[in-house]
Amino acid sequence: MPARIGRHLIRMKADSEYCKLDFGALHSPQNHGDNEMAKAHFGRREVEKFDLPPLCMKCGQPTDHRVSKRFAWHPGWVMILIFVGLLVYVIVAIILTKRMRLSIPMCSRHLNHWLLRNLIILLGFGLFGTLGIAAVYLTIQKQHEDLIKYLYGVAIFGGLAWLIVSGVIVSNSIRPSQITDRGMTLINVNKEFRDAWDAIRGATTADKTLTSKPDDDTLGFA
Repeated sequence: MPARIGRHLIRMKADSEYCKLDFGALHSPQNHGDNEMAKAHFGRREVEKFDLPPLCMKCGQPTDHRVSKRFAWHPGWVMILIFVGLLVYVIVAIILTKRMRLSIPMCSRHLNHWLLRNLIILLGFGLFGTLGIAAVYLTIQKQHEDLIKYLYGVAIFGGLAWLIVSGVIVSNSIRPSQITDRGMTLINVNKEFRDAWDAIRGATTADKTLTSKPDDDTLGFA
């Protein structure tokens, strides 16, 4: 009984603190830093109980806009299975992939944070992949030798440039470093947003949403 009363008081305290939060004060010119990135933990029960703070998750600007986003994650070692066989990789990845959806506050500047990045990656893959296939086809047909050299050059060097750009895009995007049955950790989250969220969820729940320490080397999909 005392334990139940204690938990009830903690929840009441968390609710009252949320009502007192001044998000405008949290986002001040002195504190604002578009490049101040951090990790943020989101418990599945917490996001059902509390609304995320009205600050852009990417830059910390106050906002009323929300983006519904479903994140997916699986352990990074699963990628090694590609060398064993593509089918093996796909099966294991499907089995081990965990997902979690959030309604995320984003300012008008960052509303398309994930859409634009995914478009660049997918369009680049389609373009340079198509050029490579065309070059191989013409090589087999032994036609247009001059064009073949051009296609190979664009496909190889353009593909390498695309891989570098894609790597930079992924490394700077908001993405999960771990998702479990209890919650999720996102990286590249604005520090002001993270601090506001930690204030809402309360010190008693901080860093207790996951079953283990997040691993930044694991693979998350945004």
